[in-house]
Amino acid sequence: MRLIYLTFIFSALTLFGQSPQEPVVPAKEVPTYRKVVESIKSNPAEAQKLLDAMPATRSAIFDYLEGALLFNAEQGKKAEAHFLKAIEKFPDFFRAHESLSAFYLQEEIYDKALDHLFKVVKFGRAGESTWKNIAYSHINNGNFKAAEEALENVRIFTPKDKTLDATFLDLFLQQNDYKRALPLAMELLDKNSKEKKYWHAVISCYQYVENSKEALRHFLLYDRLFDLTNDEKMRLAGMLYNDGLYKQAGEYYGQVTGKLQSKALLNKASCALEMQDYKALLITLKEPLQKATPDQQEKYFLLKGNSFLALDDSKNALKAFEQALKFNSTNFTVNFQLAQIYDDMKQYDKALDRYERASKGTYYASSALMRKARIHLLKKESKQALEAAERALQIDDSKQVKSFYNRVKQLATD
Repeated sequence: MRLIYLTFIFSALTLFGQSPQEPVVPAKEVPTYRKVVESIKSNPAEAQKLLDAMPATRSAIFDYLEGALLFNAEQGKKAEAHFLKAIEKFPDFFRAHESLSAFYLQEEIYDKALDHLFKVVKFGRAGESTWKNIAYSHINNGNFKAAEEALENVRIFTPKDKTLDATFLDLFLQQNDYKRALPLAMELLDKNSKEKKYWHAVISCYQYVENSKEALRHFLLYDRLFDLTNDEKMRLAGMLYNDGLYKQAGEYYGQVTGKLQSKALLNKASCALEMQDYKALLITLKEPLQKATPDQQEKYFLLKGNSFLALDDSKNALKAFEQALKFNSTNFTVNFQLAQIYDDMKQYDKALDRYERASKGTYYASSALMRKARIHLLKKESKQALEAAERALQIDDSKQVKSFYNRVKQLATD
């Protein structure tokens, strides 16, 4: 997220030595200095020749000038070396620090940029652009609180500049400070009602301050003003779903196309499930999934299976659940549901197998094992019945399970 653009540019060069942060040009080097400065704009190649001819012991100003020349020629690494040489000779050379920060910002090396920007601050030479670049560096380092503090310093230079408000809003949102973000987002939205980002900011703020009605109201207004993208339809549908408005949620899910179609279709089916409209759910799932993931395929068959169960269609429920297990064979809930169906159909061997698989899951363990014990009793398999009941008791020593165990033990020994 690029909030602030690099604002530093090289200004017209003036004679140095006018402050403690600028090196003095020795008298013997003044003529060369003047020639270099005159040539930089009109004939950079000539300026480079003059600088190349100078000894390594030259004043730090010439290292800086060569760095500036190379920086403007987009030879950043060479420029860096000359700026560093200038600082080596004259550590408080604020222009060299400022120029190095510009190079590091350009290269996206924000820690080094900050080192040199804070030197400029230390020298008392920080202006509006310095603080903007400090803020920009902190933002890219993910230090949003420090960026906010830097922008407060920018306000000192431009107290009436409202363009900073958008950046402050981004910083508040990055820090999850929705209470501070909301009034600013509302103000920006009032002034820029055609800017989608401010609508989304307001909606997000209302969501996180737990005012779902206002969030939903603004999103529905947004829907009237703009054509929703598939992502936006998914988000709005999700908000409607969370508010229990399943019919409206399903309508928006039904509008989603492209790569989100499979997810939206399953969510639409979930809306029908919440409304217990099982026939509508099955009609929804007649539409084929597009490029569905294994998890989505599993959910597809689970929804179908639960709908068939609700409609007392055990045969089709059985088929759907068996298909779901192809995508996740260890789904304990599905194994338990299948076991119950086989149990009701008196297909006891298949029921025992599924109850055993379901018993591996904590939630169904004791129930599955007690049902196993019951089937073994029906099959006159006393030893296996007692073993299953003992396992259930080891997992759950509640009064109900103890009573069941004692009853099985009595029946198994009679």
